[in-house]
Amino acid sequence: MEAIRHQIPVMNIENIALGKSRPVRMPLFGTTNYFPEVGIRTQDAVVAFEEFNAGDTVRFSPNRTIVAIVQQGTARITYTLPGTHHTEVKEMTVKKGDVYVIPSGAYLEWKIPRDGAYRHLVILVPGYSPQVADKT
Repeated sequence: MEAIRHQIPVMNIENIALGKSRPVRMPLFGTTNYFPEVGIRTQDAVVAFEEFNAGDTVRFSPNRTIVAIVQQGTARITYTLPGTHHTEVKEMTVKKGDVYVIPSGAYLEWKIPRDGAYRHLVILVPGYSPQVADKT
């Protein structure tokens, strides 16, 4: 049975300072992702910023579809998709103002230029179960 919601979560993204993030080690990918201590993490959705430092290479493969909205910087993204059985390697460059959709099961590698950090707002639907949401 689903829990009854008592309010709709709200997150203001205007004044969240870049660089005030907590590191989260991603052992499977050998990288560290950075998440500010803000966001919406419910069973319905997750809305949060991810930040990558200048010169970083970050690898990730999501277990749900993600919408990413670039807030700052640029990134060169190399990726494969599950629909091709990860046999076709593709590349793209994203910059501030770009919006892109990452399908569940895709494999991505972000390369951040040495001249500046990269930040995007991510939206995941559905979110996590209450037990997982409380631990992120």
